[in-house]
Amino acid sequence: MDFSPANEALADRFSLRPLSEIVPGLWQGMRPKSYIGYDLVISCEQFLAKKPMENFMGVTIHCPLRDEDDFEIPAYGIWAAAVAAHHVLDQQRGEKVLIHCSGGLNRSSLVTVRILELLGYEAHEAVAIIRRQHDDFALCNRAFERWALREQLPTAETTTLR
Repeated sequence: MDFSPANEALADRFSLRPLSEIVPGLWQGMRPKSYIGYDLVISCEQFLAKKPMENFMGVTIHCPLRDEDDFEIPAYGIWAAAVAAHHVLDQQRGEKVLIHCSGGLNRSSLVTVRILELLGYEAHEAVAIIRRQHDDFALCNRAFERWALREQLPTAETTTLR
């Protein structure tokens, strides 16, 4: 997989795996240069790329999140993205789903936790699987980790966590 120089430098500096298969068909990580090979891509980057991925024939969902300690969570957007990914994976047709953000650690992990919950895992199991399969630093932003583990829940469609 080919990554931007900034993402390659980040992966090298922190020994990150750029992309990892979390469970069969569900991939998580940094934004690759191409989406080819995936049937559904969920981008959790705050801003859309300036140009769309060339030659990609699958579906892309933009679920923008900021990776900060004080942030707004679009809760319904995260669940909608998770339901779409669950639907694709549940069809058991060998399709591939990619959840990505810039670094592949916090924003993508949050959405991946919700997908794994829809697949029958408990939140704490989902976090452990992501850390084992992808990276120990997944959900290193404690605010994201608290929300993923439901220690702090949003109360409306968009909620500010502090």
